[in-house]
Amino acid sequence: MGKTGPKRTDPPSQKLEIGYVYGYRSYDTRSNLKYNSEGNVVYHTAACGIILNKLKNSQIINTEHNDDITCLDLNVKKNLVVTGEMGKNPIVTVWDALTGKTIQVFSHPKLIKSIAAVAISPSGKYVAAVSMCDDHDIFVFDIPSKSLVTFGKGPKSVVYHI
Repeated sequence: MGKTGPKRTDPPSQKLEIGYVYGYRSYDTRSNLKYNSEGNVVYHTAACGIILNKLKNSQIINTEHNDDITCLDLNVKKNLVVTGEMGKNPIVTVWDALTGKTIQVFSHPKLIKSIAAVAISPSGKYVAAVSMCDDHDIFVFDIPSKSLVTFGKGPKSVVYHI
């Protein structure tokens, strides 16, 4: 074995970017493929939210999530996408359906055990999320004020759509 040299203490100057994402998560998710106002496909796989331009075969990728995305909803009139992820302390991300840019990220100490379903209100002001905890807690967040509006216990059965 050769010598490895001095240990680096600073991060490398280069950054990695995702150029294209292959795959589609369908085995355990529902209603997770939509079309935005420009006719591009909006979907998710792994921890990426994707906007696919079919004609150019190009993608815009939102990488805000830290774990696999489990649900998605889109408000075409407001060009808003909301995605929820799995994990112990999951986040709910609101992002632009045309640019892929993150608009808001929500989390809460009681929002645990992955997100089962998400929805955006017709006005584009509110986002609802259902956790996969035993009580299937339901959370409603206000996008412009970046705040929790309310939360409470959901049904005992698994929630697939709201």
